[in-house]
Amino acid sequence: ATSLALEKKPFAVGGFGNIYKAVLNGSEEVVVKELLPKVVQEISVALNEFIHETLLMSKLCHPNIVKLVGIAMNPLSIVM
Repeated sequence: ATSLALEKKPFAVGGFGNIYKAVLNGSEEVVVKELLPKVVQEISVALNEFIHETLLMSKLCHPNIVKLVGIAMNPLSIVM
């Protein structure tokens, strides 16, 4: 099982929603970009943009760009 411990307060807000610092499996520092509920109301547009960003990030490989670790479904989030 995978564990993800989010900080209580977001450190930034992006186009999809809040961005949190987190710890994955007790050791790896990651960033979690969470889809806000108000964005989910326009689900078809939001989901298409979310999938597009996730696919794009999965293909990027550069030292100045964070790598995609995975996605979470509840709540819908990108883990970087």
